[in-house]
Amino acid sequence: MNIKNCLKCNYSNPPEMSFCQNCGTDLTTADELPPTVVGFQPPMVAANQNQPSSQFQNQSDFSTQNQPPIAAVPKKSILPKILLVVGIIIGLVVVGTFGVFVYEKTIGNYLSRQEWERQQQINLHKANSLIAKDLLPESIRTNSQLVPRGQVIDKFQMFEMVKTKMPEVNADIKDINDAASARYASADKREAGLMIFKYNSPEQAKNACQKIGQEMIKNEKNFVKRPFFGYDDRIGSCGISGELKNGEYVMVDSLYGFLYITTGYKDYTSELNSAVWAKLR
Repeated sequence: MNIKNCLKCNYSNPPEMSFCQNCGTDLTTADELPPTVVGFQPPMVAANQNQPSSQFQNQSDFSTQNQPPIAAVPKKSILPKILLVVGIIIGLVVVGTFGVFVYEKTIGNYLSRQEWERQQQINLHKANSLIAKDLLPESIRTNSQLVPRGQVIDKFQMFEMVKTKMPEVNADIKDINDAASARYASADKREAGLMIFKYNSPEQAKNACQKIGQEMIKNEKNFVKRPFFGYDDRIGSCGISGELKNGEYVMVDSLYGFLYITTGYKDYTSELNSAVWAKLR
């Protein structure tokens, strides 16, 4: 049975009715409408209201398809920078080392030489202001024992002694302008003697020392061992020492124009030699 729905109030009416039993609306027009639209009219809404048009969609797809792929930016390696820094450091070390080497071999040596020569001039000036007696210490100390100085022999007594006992020195006695000597003895009878000669120049004192040294080597049979001999031309220094078979020790040295000879007990002899050296330095 076909029920007629009112288009106005949607009331269901029997098929034989020509008017709506509810609102009185004419129902004859309902038979002329398609069955799909009888009683309901859906709202007119655009199917693609919330979607972009196909035109823009196609353009978007086209632009996306034609864009070249974006390549990933590769990370730069820090190895070259590290190698550069290491190379710079090595270069600086090499240059610095070479610079220090050059400085020490040239400027450093020159400055050291200048300082050394300046000090030698000071020492020589000091030595020139001293007389022979100034180099005779008043006493020496060895093994906690104080050894006093005995009587001092002056220049004239020394010259008389040299004529008879020291021919090597007497040969050039004209070059000597001062002399003095003394003996140092302890209560146990150990003793040593110190002789000082002041020459007119360091070279003359060194020559006298060498002559005595050569004589000692010539008579080395009198020594326990061959005497040790050496000299330094820079400061007019000469030195020779040896131990005699009779137990005495002999030391002959020259420095800054002074010739000094120590003989006797070994410990006292070494101490006297060091004392004179310290006064001249």
